[in-house]
Amino acid sequence: MKKNNFTDWRSALILILLLGGIVYANSLNSPFQFDDYDFIINNPRIEKLPSLKKFFLSPGRKTITYITFALNYRYSRLNPFSYHLVNLIFHAGVCFLLFLVVKLLFLSPGLRNSENYRYRKKIALASALIFLVHPIQTQAVTYIWQRSEVLAAFFYLLAYLTYLLCRQRRNGFYLVLTLILFYFGLSAKETILSLPIMIFMTEMLIFDKIKLKNHRNIIKYQKAWLVVLIILSFSIFCIFLSSRRYQTLISLLSDGDQVKTYFFTQLRVILTYIRLLFLPVNQTVDYSYTSYKTFFDLGVIFSFWTLAFIVGYAFLFKKNNRLRSFSIFFFFIALIPTSSFIPLPTVIFEHRIYLATAGFAIFISSLIFKHLKTKTALSLLIYYIALLSVFTVFRNQVWNSQISLMKDAIKKSGSNPRAHLILGSVYYQLGFLKDASKHYKKAIILDDSYSEAYNNLGLIANDSNNQDAAREFFLKAIESDKNLIDPYINLANLYLEADQIKSAQQLLNQAKKIKNSRYSYNLIIALGNLAEKKGALFKAARHFRRAIKRDSQNYKLYFNLGNVYFRLNKYQKAIESYKKSLTLNEGDKDILYNLGLSYYKLENYSAAVDSFLDSLKFGKKDRAIYLSLANSYHKLGKYELADKYAGYAESVQAEAVK
Repeated sequence: MKKNNFTDWRSALILILLLGGIVYANSLNSPFQFDDYDFIINNPRIEKLPSLKKFFLSPGRKTITYITFALNYRYSRLNPFSYHLVNLIFHAGVCFLLFLVVKLLFLSPGLRNSENYRYRKKIALASALIFLVHPIQTQAVTYIWQRSEVLAAFFYLLAYLTYLLCRQRRNGFYLVLTLILFYFGLSAKETILSLPIMIFMTEMLIFDKIKLKNHRNIIKYQKAWLVVLIILSFSIFCIFLSSRRYQTLISLLSDGDQVKTYFFTQLRVILTYIRLLFLPVNQTVDYSYTSYKTFFDLGVIFSFWTLAFIVGYAFLFKKNNRLRSFSIFFFFIALIPTSSFIPLPTVIFEHRIYLATAGFAIFISSLIFKHLKTKTALSLLIYYIALLSVFTVFRNQVWNSQISLMKDAIKKSGSNPRAHLILGSVYYQLGFLKDASKHYKKAIILDDSYSEAYNNLGLIANDSNNQDAAREFFLKAIESDKNLIDPYINLANLYLEADQIKSAQQLLNQAKKIKNSRYSYNLIIALGNLAEKKGALFKAARHFRRAIKRDSQNYKLYFNLGNVYFRLNKYQKAIESYKKSLTLNEGDKDILYNLGLSYYKLENYSAAVDSFLDSLKFGKKDRAIYLSLANSYHKLGKYELADKYAGYAESVQAEAVK
């Protein structure tokens, strides 16, 4: 009987799971961060699973990512532990797939007779473990929302694995499976669109060449070409199917200056990625990065020739070192969706290099086994993996709170105004207004046109009842960036509170003209408030219901909707809205009082009394509540109690006069 080798798939899977669990154990209880609030905590999409129809007809919209979040929510609500655990499981799955892919690559004609063939299992395992514990992966794995990156890589490698099986076994079943998995990956994140290029590269480099005398030979001897054509066609179809994204892409590419600036900057960014892979120090969640508008900048020229040298090395030595050439091409192809010509709002993020790190891991593993003896190579790899693991543990520690994460970013990139803005927002959410104001002002010092900082300073001034200062900050924010929607809304809300309805409406009309404003949750609420002020109650109710669909956990929305129904004399609907609001904010005096008024209007005086009494428990002495209680007891025929609370109302009024 053949003995199990340490590097067989069972042993590899167990080792990956154990090491991954150890390295990422200190991240499993890390809190939600940044976009987690918008896309998970405050996102009603995760409260129910999407329909199969929506899943199959909505590629490129992270549908499968939202399905995993919906399953998390169903079984653990908003406990971050379960979300981190699922991220880690998928990360381990990606590592295991990388192990299988590398092993399978060695069975191809281009690598079967290579010098590294006898080390194929060790190279495969070493590549998977380096990929598993490299600290550059922490942003993709520990940052919950970046599960989309991990899922895309999972389906990417799984589809690539079935392609290799199709290519080597010449079985049409694997061809179909590759297409299905590609579609699934597209529903995780669009980064999988580089897979056809990866397959094309594999054909050119790894598999034996044939004479392309006619198209019959291509189909007969290289069925993978057919896979490439089908996947490419399918990719284009999916992009066109998601028309909104297609239109956005076309508009981005139509701006030639923006495309060139992004491309020149990415030459520098890719070099930064390579530096982080070889020397993972000074990592940060938010890099301060200069945009380069011309190729003739010395930094751009240096980056171009450095990258050209690396790619040239892969081309020149592709026959002698095919695996290393493959790893270099893999790295660059995996970066095409984010680091090429298509401009993205932020030029650099560590999670974007998640899949490309596989190329680096393969390169290092093959290099070590190529030039060192087996025992020396194994010893060096163990030391290297242990060192990377320690770096990752310390990096995950930084993710244990938003404050520690952003302080780390400021320490390493103090000239980055956005880091100060984000830390200021964290302090603002915690109620530390002085600290928040300090960081917002620092952001403005670094960039005096930073409209978001002005807007948030306006919010602080408004919370401090300094409406004049708030107005000035909001106006400054609008002046700095006319396409930032929040200051329009916040200033409009100030005008609504002051009953300056015409001014508020003008601002909201301007806000509606901003691109993608129809998706603004805050704008929907502001329009509801405006409609209520104008007496357009049915319109106000419609806006509040739309807002509730976006955020079903906001008690204020139900309270506002209840007030609208009350004014429409729909008291039963008002009661339902107030009760829902109470479930989200138990013991609110105003909600209880308005609930009591609704019961009173329906002549349910006993229920009205209960609500008014509950309102008194959670609030100060209130003349209106005492009068409402007096009226309710009078309707119930309890005249002594009615007189008692009427007396309380008079005493409160007398104290107020004094």
